[in-house]
Amino acid sequence: MLVSVLWGAVGSVPLVIGALLAGVRRWPDRVLGVVLGFGAGALIASIAFELWEEGFEQGGPVPLALGVALGATVYFTADRLVERRVAAGAGGGGLL
Repeated sequence: MLVSVLWGAVGSVPLVIGALLAGVRRWPDRVLGVVLGFGAGALIASIAFELWEEGFEQGGPVPLALGVALGATVYFTADRLVERRVAAGAGGGGLL
């Protein structure tokens, strides 16, 4: 458990740095996106590390790869749908 906490802390450092840098001055959206994207990816990887190993041991490589790909696809699709809904209702004051 201590290792998971350590990796979670290490993975969240880029997010904290990105937040601090955003507060200091206005950065180009592309630079800020890269920093925050890296931080989010590192955090997701640190959380999934333990689950990945257990999934490999219990199900094998093919079910694990299919599950990861399906999960990523569902997340990506849902994220795009939310973005479109927010863009369509911009100024409406609500997501739903």
